[in-house]
Amino acid sequence: MNQASVFTRISLQGNALQAATRVLEIATTLSSQKDHMQMLQRILEGAMELTRAEAGTLYILDEPNQELHFAVVCNQRLHPGEVNIADPNWPAVPLYKPDGTLNRTNISACVALDRCMFNIEDAYTNTDFDFRGTRSYDQQTGYHSQAFLAIPLLDHEEQLIGVIQLINPIDEQGNIGRFEAVDEQLSGALASLAAMTLQRQRLIEHQQLLFETFTQLIAEAIDEKSSHTGEHCQKVPQIAMMLAEAINQTDQGVYGGQAFTEDEMTELRLAAWLHDCGKITTPDHVLDKSTKLQTIVDRIDVIRARFEILRRDAMLMHHAKGIEDEAVLREQLAKFDDELEFLARINIGAEFMTEEHQSRVRKIAQRSWRDCAGQEQPVITNNEVYNLCIERGTLNKEERVIIENHVRATISLLGKLPFPKHLQNIPMIAGGHHERLDGTGYPNRLKAEQLSLQARILAIADVFEALTASSRPYKEPWPLSRAFNIMEGMVEKGQIDGELLSFFKVQGIYRAYTEQYLQPRQLDMPV
Repeated sequence: MNQASVFTRISLQGNALQAATRVLEIATTLSSQKDHMQMLQRILEGAMELTRAEAGTLYILDEPNQELHFAVVCNQRLHPGEVNIADPNWPAVPLYKPDGTLNRTNISACVALDRCMFNIEDAYTNTDFDFRGTRSYDQQTGYHSQAFLAIPLLDHEEQLIGVIQLINPIDEQGNIGRFEAVDEQLSGALASLAAMTLQRQRLIEHQQLLFETFTQLIAEAIDEKSSHTGEHCQKVPQIAMMLAEAINQTDQGVYGGQAFTEDEMTELRLAAWLHDCGKITTPDHVLDKSTKLQTIVDRIDVIRARFEILRRDAMLMHHAKGIEDEAVLREQLAKFDDELEFLARINIGAEFMTEEHQSRVRKIAQRSWRDCAGQEQPVITNNEVYNLCIERGTLNKEERVIIENHVRATISLLGKLPFPKHLQNIPMIAGGHHERLDGTGYPNRLKAEQLSLQARILAIADVFEALTASSRPYKEPWPLSRAFNIMEGMVEKGQIDGELLSFFKVQGIYRAYTEQYLQPRQLDMPV
């Protein structure tokens, strides 16, 4: 605010159109302002300009505590050209005294309580309010606080948002005057427009907060649905945002001079939180399949029971025939134990199933046992053989299709939300975390040129979290060195962004995350 604008005199009586136009101009400026504190500063500036006030304070109501907090302050005589954010340590103005009675000794509190304007010609002669704090301030600073005009900020429902307090209107000769009726009208009009603007901003902020909180709730629900994915949906956003923020901060290399806008950062954050929301549609028995033989129960226990029957039958037959050579029986039982140990080990899905291992499964499946009806049954059924021979992980082809469909579900679900224009890329970003630069990913086989930098960041974050997670039942938590070796292998295959991975690794962006979430034995690289 410049000195000329402070001393500008606008009179409704002399030029009503000019005054109304200026009020609307200020209101228009407020409506286009996104930053909350800058908006509060502009409100106080506008009120001071319209009433030629030399100083002023804007209070915001803390409704739960029923007190007014200093928000912005201005004193053009002491600090020309400055409108400052108030010190958060300044004591608030309570609307109620400790005994529960109304605080009617403070002018701003009275304005808040009565929802009406107060105009004081001289604080030093006024006996209605307690101006001891004002006089103390004047003694410390050498200022003279004389005339006061306090206006409530009321929204369209007459709910109090705050109070504007203006001090010392200055005339054209630089003398302190009094606030006239025209000042009350102008400041009252501006206060009404400002209150509506502030309320609109609050509603927008509350909607954004509600959406972000609901987004995080969905992610937490997905994580709760499967104990085997741990906090994946909550950790991936942390990694993604660490990487994006590092890109914004660097001024060197590939990403020097490149920065995400605030809206793009919001898109990435929300997309990261929502990237697995499609798992809501994934059946639990597939999502929670921690071993190859798991359905409702882990069928390895059924196979153990069958082998126990084989052991029992072998011992009964041995004794029935009266065979004296115990070594033969021990050898047969040891073979059963070895086969069962092999089946239990491969059931976990932690190792790659070679053709040799698959052949051994099929050979074991040729054994049979007799059920209670005396019927011969295979010790491993065809379906069990099929699942045990899964080459990697615990999911068979059909189950993998079901799992991969969660990305289609994510895209479909998010596509139904009416995202505003600045967030319209969220479905594309969230739905691209399993796409690969070479077109081998899913669900849409997108290639490098079709994947935004945000989607590439999310893919890196998703893979890194999965590789280093300690909650996967089918593998031990891998150390950093192995995780990066696997990801570098994906770069060599053209699947994930090599420049992005190198930036993530070389810049040490992963360090804060690994120190918080990884086990000490995983930290085999400098952190």
